[in-house]
Amino acid sequence: MDQNQPSHSRNHQLLVVIVILIIIGVYYGWTNNRSHSGKYDSDSAYSDSYSSNSSANTASAYTCFSDVAYIPIIGEIYSSQDQDMTPSSSYSEAGVDSVVGSLIEAGNNPDISAVVLVIDSGGGSPEATDEILEAMASIHKPIYSIIRGQGASAAYRIAAASNAIYAYPSSEIGSIGVTDSYLSHDKQNADKGLQFVSLSSGPYKDTSNPDKPITDADKRLIMRDVKVLYDIFVNEIAKNRGLATSTVYTIADGSTMLGDMALQNGLIDNVGGWKALQAKLESTLNEHSDKLCTF
Repeated sequence: MDQNQPSHSRNHQLLVVIVILIIIGVYYGWTNNRSHSGKYDSDSAYSDSYSSNSSANTASAYTCFSDVAYIPIIGEIYSSQDQDMTPSSSYSEAGVDSVVGSLIEAGNNPDISAVVLVIDSGGGSPEATDEILEAMASIHKPIYSIIRGQGASAAYRIAAASNAIYAYPSSEIGSIGVTDSYLSHDKQNADKGLQFVSLSSGPYKDTSNPDKPITDADKRLIMRDVKVLYDIFVNEIAKNRGLATSTVYTIADGSTMLGDMALQNGLIDNVGGWKALQAKLESTLNEHSDKLCTF
């Protein structure tokens, strides 16, 4: 730049340069944003495509028959009373009224030839389970169970009452047993200077109250009922699965086992999952699946 050039001319040129730089910067920022935006849209499109493909895969995995009632038992199995007493949560729950209602409807529907219980549950209320079993017994149609992720405790008790149980090699199955354990607050209360005052009509009226220090007599009372329910559970499994009672007692330690081991121990009938179940239904119903369903 000529040092002899007038200062106002130099200032004008400098201003032009600055404006040009600003324009270039704005343009670069805009194109850069478009580039990032395009990548985001591309990722979004890919996600949508993947989601769509996943849905299609899920749907194709769950091809269903129009004359089969597919009844989900997902999450904790509870009765109406349990629901009223339990705060709402994000966990899935299988309400007894919904399951029993679906069973009765399937039993009464002449267009329904079979029932499939789609199970993914770790168990729940013995009372709710009794109601579901009673409804199952009233249906004079084949009932099959498919255990997806988990069919444990009360959920397995329900599955065992069906004509056949299908699962996957990775499914968790069994957990034959009963628990009435709870979290005791008495030591925490003592640390806070709180004292439980029992004002009840009998020595066991406050049993299982978490604020009451549990006594040996309380434990004996609770375990008495646990043992009764445990024996009922074991005997049901033995009868429904065609196993010796002594055999069931040996594996009824509360633990689950994976699909292949459950098959070896006679707790299920097949580890081929949904595909094997559908093949069984197709041969039994002598027709092809004609709809898609998801659970």
